[in-house]
Parts: sequence; C-alpha cells; structure tokens
Amino acid sequence: MASDMKCGSPVIAPLRAAAGLGAVVALAALCCDGTACYAQAETAIRFPTLSSQLPADIPGGAGNATITDAAVFAWQEFIALNWPAAKQTGVAGSQTRGVPDNSKRFGDDSSGANQANQPVVWETYRSKVETFPGVGDPPGYVNDPTKDYGFDVGPAYVYGTRSTTSPPNGPPLQNNPGGSPLNVPPCQNPAQSAVATPAYVNLDEITQIGLDSMLAGVLPSSIKKPTAQNANAQPQLIRFLAKGNRTFYDYVAANTFWYQGAAFVTAKSNFNTAAVNNQYPPPQPTIALPAGTVLVKAAWRQLAPSENASSFHTKTVRFYDEGAGTQTACYREQTWALIALHIIQKTPTAPNFIFATFEYTSNILNQNGTPVENNNGAEVKAPPGDAMNPRLNYFDVNNKYYSPDQPKGVPAQPPAPTPPSGATLPLVQVTGAYCKPESSLYFQDLDLNGDPVPPANSGVCVKKRYFAIPPQIQQVNAAAHAALSSYGAPPIWQNYKLVNVQWQPFDISDIDTSGKNSSRLSSTFSLANSVVETDNTLQQFFGGLFYYPNANNGLFFKSAFEIDPNTSKSTGPAFNIYGPPGGQVPPNQFTRTNMGGCMGCHGRAQRGGTDFSFTLSGGPVAQPEFAVPTTAVQATAPAARGFPVGFDKSRLEKLHAALAGR
Repeated sequence: MASDMKCGSPVIAPLRAAAGLGAVVALAALCCDGTACYAQAETAIRFPTLSSQLPADIPGGAGNATITDAAVFAWQEFIALNWPAAKQTGVAGSQTRGVPDNSKRFGDDSSGANQANQPVVWETYRSKVETFPGVGDPPGYVNDPTKDYGFDVGPAYVYGTRSTTSPPNGPPLQNNPGGSPLNVPPCQNPAQSAVATPAYVNLDEITQIGLDSMLAGVLPSSIKKPTAQNANAQPQLIRFLAKGNRTFYDYVAANTFWYQGAAFVTAKSNFNTAAVNNQYPPPQPTIALPAGTVLVKAAWRQLAPSENASSFHTKTVRFYDEGAGTQTACYREQTWALIALHIIQKTPTAPNFIFATFEYTSNILNQNGTPVENNNGAEVKAPPGDAMNPRLNYFDVNNKYYSPDQPKGVPAQPPAPTPPSGATLPLVQVTGAYCKPESSLYFQDLDLNGDPVPPANSGVCVKKRYFAIPPQIQQVNAAAHAALSSYGAPPIWQNYKLVNVQWQPFDISDIDTSGKNSSRLSSTFSLANSVVETDNTLQQFFGGLFYYPNANNGLFFKSAFEIDPNTSKSTGPAFNIYGPPGGQVPPNQFTRTNMGGCMGCHGRAQRGGTDFSFTLSGGPVAQPEFAVPTTAVQATAPAARGFPVGFDKSRLEKLHAALAGR
C-alpha cells in the first residue's frame, strides 16, 4: 500500500511519567522515501494529564504546530469530549448540556448497570435537527442570550418540510414556523415502546453526504428472529449523526439562521459571490462562526453476535427504519457501538478549523476477521495490493490520474492506468467484479437517478487505508493510550485511535511525497475516516464535487476544476479554502487553496457561504433518513420509486450544492 513514507515498524516504548504528564513514550523508525533510507529521529511525547477541559487552541498557535503538537491537541479534545457529562436538567440556562461532570473521572460512564444512558459531553451537544428543526423554532428556544436561547433544554427531534415564499427576485425563502411537524412513531413488528425522552444519540443519517452507504460485513445481512432489542431493517448499515456545541447553537439562534430566510440567504450569498468573483473582502453581513465552535460527526452500528460490548463505547441510540408499508420513518432505540468520531473546532489561530478523526481500532478487518492495524494504527496484517477490492482508478477532466502513489496527479498514460476508450471524464474506473464482503467493511455508491445499485451483500470492500496512519500519529496514539492506562481509564479506550489531524491548509501542489516534511504528508492532505469517508471521492478528496448531468450516469465526482453545471465544462481551478490576502496575493483578492480531505471538503461549504459547516448549509431537516430492507431495495429500482425511499432529498441536494461551492 502506498503511504507518505515507507517505514519499518515503529519502535514505541513507554518511558517514565513526569509531574503533570500522563505518559511519556519514544518512537524510532527507519524510513525510506523511494531514493534513500534514513533514521527518523527518536522523539519523546510528553502527554498532558487527562483533563475535562476542552483545549481552546494548540499551544503556540496552529501556524507553528508540528504534526505531533496537533495530534496531542486532538487527543486532548477527544478525552475532554468523552468525559462523563453533567447531570442533565432540561432547563434553559442551566449550563448542563455540553458540560463535564468534574466530580467524575474519565471513563466513569463506561461501567455500571445504567451506562447506556449516561452520556458523555459531546453526546449532549445539540443534534443537527435540534438546531435546524424541520419546522418551527429550535425545541426549547427562548429569545434570551442569558439562557443560551434554550440550549440546555432536553432533546426533541422535530422533523417536517418548511413552506417557502418566492420573492420577485432571488431564491425561495423558508418561512418560520413554516409548516406542521412530521409524525415519526415507534416502529412495530416487533413493537418499540414509546420513549418519552429520546436518546441523546440520534442517528438520522444513513449515507456519506449522499454519495454512498457504508456497511459492516461482520454483521449479518438480516435479523432472523427480530426482537425489540435487535430489530433492524439493514443490520450491516452504518448510521451517522451530526452535532454542534453551545457556541455553534448560540450563533445560529442569535442570527435566526435555523431556517433559511432572508437573513441567512443574504449572508450566505455575500460570501459566495465574493469567493466566486475572487473579490476580497466580501460585503457584510457574512456567516462567520466564532472561535470555540465545535462540530462533531459520529458513526455507530449494532454489535455482531460474536462481538463483546465491553470492547466498545456503547450507548442507547435512536435510529430509523421504514414504518410498515408507509415509506416514512419510524424509530427504534437500542444499545449500539461507537466506531468513529470526527471533531472539528475553530480556534483563535485556526480560522479554517482543526479537523481530527478517530476510529475504533478494528474497523478494518481482513476477510478472515483479523484486524489490519493494531491499537496505535500500525499495519500488522495488511493484505497486499490495492486498498479497495475491486480497485478504483480516478481520472479527472484534464485526463490526470490520481492515486495514493500519485496524490498530485500524473497524465493518464502508460505506465499509469488509462481510462477506457471513449469514456466521459471525470471517471472512477471500477476494475473488477464487486466483492463479497464476508467480514470486511464495504460500501455501495448511491445512484439517485435510476440505475440499479450493486447486488445485495456486495460492493467495494475496504482492504486497508489508501494512506497509512503516519508514524508520528502512531506515536501520539501510544502516548495517549499509556496516559489512559496510567490514569486507570477503562480498557475500552485503548481501542480508539487517532487516524490523523489537519491543522493548517496547504495546496495539493505542496504535498511532500517523500514524507520528510511531516506537516505536508499525503495522508494529512487526504485525511479521511474508513467508515465516515470511504469511497474514492471522499478518501482522496480535493478541489470540489460536481454534478455531471450528461455523464457517468448522473453521479457526482470530484475535480480539481470548477465545472459549469450547464455545460459540464471546466472553467478554471477549483479552490476550497478562501483566506485573507497575503504574500504575493493582491490586497483585493482571496488567498485561495486547493486543500484535500476533510478540511478541503468542508472548505466547499465555506466557498458556498456557510463557513465550513455542512450542517448550516443543509439547514432544516425535513425527515430522518431511514433504512428499508435490503430485499426491497434490490427488488425495486430507484427509477420506479422516484428518489430512493429513506433519503432526505431536499437536504442532500443542499449538501451537494455546497460541495459544488454554491
């Protein structure tokens, strides 16, 4: 597998603990860049004492940080956000949601008879539908900043389709309250008991931003004898949530951005128009989230019969299936496992946010069920060959071929792969038959325009990462795990690891493929999580995401070029980070960057005018996304059913528009 640098297995050794430090570890490795080998210097990681206090910034500033500094910061975020939450009161202004219980130790939520109902800090953040309800004000909203606009009121999930008003000029404006709530009842057959207070973990997304669905082959494809405790229309389907902290909610509520009325549309358009025309500064008002904004995305799934719940962080979750014969959602609540957590935070020195992503250690399995990586992220039993089965080759509109070996792209000609004769570009070329997943993770790209999806229980299997976790991140993982062990945290937390972190943008042309510049690694540029961003487009994201109505079956593809939606022709380079002028950039223009991975992807939301937040660009949530039985999906093609049942069409269209930078 290609990676940023080819290194021997790192030697990670615990050293003595120091005052105020959770653990100290050292790492050394022999690394090769393709032309020469050199000894990577042994360094010591002094991991801070575990704290419930969310770090406000990287010490010394993001611009001066090393990959190690950024990784330690990411782990401090992870620990603080997974601290047991304060007892919830449900009272506006009580300062209980998103707040740690400092009378408890880290991990106290992971034991005891009621652990499934003891949330950690980030789990008490507001779910996206609590900030952006389908209709009406946010649940518990009070027009009083001293009470944080009702942030602390208990969870309530109000879906529905907002009415709109069309002005003489400009896009339709959403109304408030704007309609009637959508009834989402408990599921039946077997019956889910009605729940008065919903679970804080609300899994109302079933796709990776509408590009593909992610599935876990370790789970059975169907439940043979369903009960209220295990019923699930698609047991292998991984479900997602998005949440925002108090700072995010207060900003949205103070500006009445929870619906897309005149105030929202004007502020969004001001920045988007300026970015499209490269005119700095943009006219005011614009959307500018404050420092201290934290947004999280998480992936959860059921446990397989062979898995032990004591190896995972588990909680009561709410997820959604199709009500019997209704083509609308019903809810179930069960105890599920956390398998991935994204954390993004805007800090005073990181206006483009700091992006960190964590995973459960055994997400990626060989076909025989053995883990591909160890707890610190080193490959231990990685299979040979490509990261995906079948192999996926990507060609951009300019006939450039991109791969882990060529993250900057090379002309698509021998010896690089070439697209099929007469193929319309851009193209993801599938070279081989769809896999049979067995124990593997696998995904199925969504075609929302009528072509059949791959056969049930098949797709593209994940064999390993396109870009291996770099040794520097492995080193910090080892230090964090040592600190957790020294502290006495429950063993489950040894099973979560940092994949990588992005703390400053850099252009695709600045990738250091030798691996010597650890601030410019290919793996950092292409930051992705194996269960949150899995397909080729998201694993190696750059530029923007565009809809090609006359090519490739009407799918969405990334490109390093802006695409005219009317002609499907390129109109110039696609940028996704827009900063103030500096260096050689004229004072009336943006500093523009083609960044990759999570930061680059969210940068398209910035270009679209919502400051790196897809949650904000998506707006009100019309319905929870829900699963239908796999047999029903296969039996009836999307063309016959219209837009596939279970998806929030209006929200996905807004997300795709944001990825296109609109």
